[in-house]
Amino acid sequence: MPELPEVETIVRDLRRLVVGERIASFVADWSGVTGAEPPELVAARVAGARIEGTRRRGKLAILDLDTGEALVISLRMTGKLLSRSADAAADPYVRGHFIFESGRELRFSDTRKFGRIVLVPQQAIRAESADGARAKGALHERLGIEPFSRAFTTSRFARLLTARQRSRLKPLLLDQTFVAGIGNIYANEALYRARIHPLRSAGSLRREQVRALHQAILAALRRAITLRGSSIDDYRDARGRRGRMQREFLVHGREDEPCARCGHAIRKAWVAGRGTYWCPHCQRAPARR
Repeated sequence: MPELPEVETIVRDLRRLVVGERIASFVADWSGVTGAEPPELVAARVAGARIEGTRRRGKLAILDLDTGEALVISLRMTGKLLSRSADAAADPYVRGHFIFESGRELRFSDTRKFGRIVLVPQQAIRAESADGARAKGALHERLGIEPFSRAFTTSRFARLLTARQRSRLKPLLLDQTFVAGIGNIYANEALYRARIHPLRSAGSLRREQVRALHQAILAALRRAITLRGSSIDDYRDARGRRGRMQREFLVHGREDEPCARCGHAIRKAWVAGRGTYWCPHCQRAPARR
């Protein structure tokens, strides 16, 4: 499932590839791609609109239009946004595509049909306020602080952890209302970097561990963006290319392999329904009560 680094990579690609394009038409190749709104209504509202910018909120890709509306695209598990020429080979998993006046297309491919394209007012997806408070609106009420926002300081992170002190860290990091954009891969990688067991409670961390986890989250995400995301299964960037972060995983997907720091075998367990990887030596389990 694309997480913050993968979506950020796509958004940056699209900033170069589609900003300035004017939409001639939108074609829904599957009627469910626009969610509750009929695709023909979305098509009518975007026809003639110019794409003014691209941005990301959590794991969502956003295309701002000159009409005051924005296309919010959720890739979910298998979604891809691909910039293509009109004569590019057909993709059987394309669920909707935008045809630009230039002749190029932006195709939304999604094998499992979990992704959606939704048209909303831009005001509903304003950026966070300076103190990181959530803006009003349905989208913001579902999403927590952005890791790369100025508001995501160590002290702010400490307060967020204190507010959820009984929560186990791995499920908490996956909670999009806590911190937006972190998924299973980068939660595993960040906890390993910080030497913190995934089942530790948020309230059990010492001050230096809070600082270490804050820094580890940012380091894991930044490195993944530099390497253009992780292509384990479906993820591709906007040009259809694979990311390279999977070559540098420290712990994710490395069950029974030796820890790069201590040589102990990496372990795997299911936590909150997600595959969780850790080193039993570097990431000591919490004491049982």
